[in-house]
Amino acid sequence: MGGWGTEDNIYCINEKYFEDFFVAKGYDVISPEELSLTEQISLVSGAEKIACTLGTLAHWLLFCRPNTEITVLTRVDYTVLPPQCLINEAKQADWHIVDVSMNLFWGKRVGYSVVLLGPNKHWRKFVADRYGETLTNTDADVYRENLYEYFLVWCERAIRKDNLTMLDSFDFVAMFNKTYSKLTGKDLPEGHLTLSPKMQAAVEEINAWKIRAERAENKLRLLQNLANDRPTMCYEAHIMDMGQTKLFGDGEICGDGQHAIDTFRLSFVNATNAECHVSVLQGGAWSADVGAGETAGVFGKAITGLKIAVTGDNFAVAYRIFTENLGWSDEIQNGTAIASNNNITAIIVRIV
Repeated sequence: MGGWGTEDNIYCINEKYFEDFFVAKGYDVISPEELSLTEQISLVSGAEKIACTLGTLAHWLLFCRPNTEITVLTRVDYTVLPPQCLINEAKQADWHIVDVSMNLFWGKRVGYSVVLLGPNKHWRKFVADRYGETLTNTDADVYRENLYEYFLVWCERAIRKDNLTMLDSFDFVAMFNKTYSKLTGKDLPEGHLTLSPKMQAAVEEINAWKIRAERAENKLRLLQNLANDRPTMCYEAHIMDMGQTKLFGDGEICGDGQHAIDTFRLSFVNATNAECHVSVLQGGAWSADVGAGETAGVFGKAITGLKIAVTGDNFAVAYRIFTENLGWSDEIQNGTAIASNNNITAIIVRIV
């Protein structure tokens, strides 16, 4: 195994724990940076068993003999470096890669960074499976003994000029959540910090892209149906205090999920033999059925229930409603009424 990181590269805290573990198993500790290239290759090609952290030394396993017993320890939890797996497999080695990272904050696999290693749950399971030993170390033991050094070195390295832009990109709420979880062994209690404004904005942007992609897919399906003379539909609603929505196609969301809907209208194309009946629940009473292209409901009264029935022309519909405080309902099949004590703020209808 290699030694401690130098000033200009990765700084590994608690690596000595693993050096001591493997020394007790009969391994010798070497520092590759102190050896010539020829000496490094000679050591690897002659070894029966090798243990190392994931990095340059692990790549020298290209020169090991078949059936060499290899244990590679990762220093971060977000990559196992797939090329390393290919190297191990190509050499027909008896290999294992074990995640022993216990970083609270983000750390890089290479470069001017700091990482904390320790006998975490993955290591304890590996030792039990590989050596039949039960380790008594706990995560709390590692943090108790190493946190001061870890925090100190992380701060010293984070404020370097070449790391400042990276530091600005960190989500400190996520870092706090991870720290809380690692140190207490529990998830953050409900209602506490979950997403930072930055992360919330990212989530909303992702959701917006999903909606745009879904609408594009629905529009394509609509055009395909029209081109093939298959039944298609569109629908619209009136939103209280906001006005009429645009037309939405098969499977699209009509409504904003926040403001109550008071009227709803459903129309069909290429469905000359279809008979449609739409009714809405307003003020505790169901409206009279209306046909395709006609408006169900009256302005000024929030809709709390919906029923759509389509007969003839060999197709039917299914629909869902979104209500205040409850979210989306299960999908309701053709001709089934669905009602709620809460206002409907969005509707989805699709042909089935």
